[in-house]
Amino acid sequence: MPRPCSAVSKHEPRFRSLLVSLFNSSALLQGSVVDTGAHSGGESCFFASLDARRIVHAIEPLPRHQADLLQYSREHQSIQPFAGALGAVPRLLELTGAVRGSMLKSSHLQGNASKTSTTSVQVHRLDDLFTQKWPSEKLAFAHIDVEGSEDDVIAGATTVIGRDRPVFTVESMLKDSVAHARLLSSVHAMGYQALLVPEQCGRSPDCRNFICVPNERIGLLPEGIAILKHAQSGSMLA
Repeated sequence: MPRPCSAVSKHEPRFRSLLVSLFNSSALLQGSVVDTGAHSGGESCFFASLDARRIVHAIEPLPRHQADLLQYSREHQSIQPFAGALGAVPRLLELTGAVRGSMLKSSHLQGNASKTSTTSVQVHRLDDLFTQKWPSEKLAFAHIDVEGSEDDVIAGATTVIGRDRPVFTVESMLKDSVAHARLLSSVHAMGYQALLVPEQCGRSPDCRNFICVPNERIGLLPEGIAILKHAQSGSMLA
């Protein structure tokens, strides 16, 4: 049985507290939630508990997590599990089940292919999902936790981001200066600010969450988010 939302919510307490404030503010527009890299569903459950009126698309590539996602969806009708991955180019990907590194980088997966069996995973563009599969919905919030492939997911979502102007979150490894700068550049190019949450995310000490907010709605942010440091492209943040 998956853990209840109340237990899951103890992870990354500052980040979660900020998201609670965000969901209770006018900075977040009406619409659906996307949780990509949903894993076993704890994050999706957390988002569903914040606002049961919003559809939560729990997108997860690994079959071994699908049973937990289905259980959460029975307990929270707003959670809709979706088997697959997000990226810039639709394709079929051979994903190594045991690897927790960058989920969409095929060279990484091939290097670890001997450690465990692989699973064929369909990669979708978020733009295609919101225009073809969920055409009546708008995107209000996206939690993008894909182990280093955040920039690839954003590249496949430029249309829906430009249309709906959602708030979204990404993770970044600050020591990887090239990937970090590329991710921030992508965010800023769409007319967004990336706000640094000063709290370690995941197991790596240089991992940080960023809350990405459209420039035109910065003034609507609750105080706790508004005071966060604005990350600049090309800079390294401690």
